Amino acid sequence: MKIKTCLPEKRVANKDLAHGFEKEKFVKLERKLGILERRVADENESALDLAVAACLKHSSEDLNKVDYILYCTQSPEYFLPTTACILQQRLGLNVKNGALDVNLGCSGFVYCLSLAKGLIESKLASNVLIVTSDTYNKYIHEEDYTNRFIFGDAAAATILDKADAERLSSFDFGTDGTGAEDIIVRGTSFEKGDDRLNFFSMTGPKVFKFVKSFVPKSVDNVLVNAGVSTSDIKGFIFHQANQRMLETIADELEVEHEKVYARLKNVGNTVSASIPLVLEDVFTKEMASGKYLLSGFGVGYSWASCILDLDK
Repeated sequence: MKIKTCLPEKRVANKDLAHGFEKEKFVKLERKLGILERRVADENESALDLAVAACLKHSSEDLNKVDYILYCTQSPEYFLPTTACILQQRLGLNVKNGALDVNLGCSGFVYCLSLAKGLIESKLASNVLIVTSDTYNKYIHEEDYTNRFIFGDAAAATILDKADAERLSSFDFGTDGTGAEDIIVRGTSFEKGDDRLNFFSMTGPKVFKFVKSFVPKSVDNVLVNAGVSTSDIKGFIFHQANQRMLETIADELEVEHEKVYARLKNVGNTVSASIPLVLEDVFTKEMASGKYLLSGFGVGYSWASCILDLDK
């Protein structure tokens, strides 16, 4: 599994948002979220621009082997056409590539891993390019300081081959559409005016309750299906929602906080790109061995978990 990422150049530190809060609330939020700064795409920089930049960090040899593109985003270039088709053209990849968009957020990377595994094991593809790219900040009202505090923009480009597909197992999926309105952008009329009802909206307490209720169960399902325990897992890589959320999941699973990896402090919650951003760190800093449990969850509600066994 080869992962390359791209973060926008623009940095927004907490102090740049501090005027939106009373001091006490600001300090409490900073401590709870574990975020000190985030990267934000420029006005004329799109999720596709970040995606292309991440992809082009791969060698031309690796890109030329790609025969299927899965582009996961909730920040598409257009209503239509499919952004994956534009990505194929921007990268100059073979026209024989399959290409499709996956409209999922924080669960999207794990979902795409399952799709890539299926494509490869059914011999419909040999090398799958998974691109996860989101620019949520473009949909957050400029005075919605709480959500601006949380989210960062980013892209990741992950290439999987047959050996990578064999390292993935014990997938667990879940969907609960009753939570659809708890993380939502109702329309695009914000392009024409200042109606905050049509910008990004998140009901934090309900989302927290959802995660606490469903994610530990999903993790347990994966462990049971794989016939392993938490002690067999080298590291837990969850969607990087916020530090408090990561610690709560760790407590529910009764695992050491140190085994739950975090990459939030300087990038924020990067939606579909958050898990590959952590994996990039793992592949860079650690010996590439052992079992890792991956779990994405959020908007939808949607969740997906699996095991990545680097010893296979």
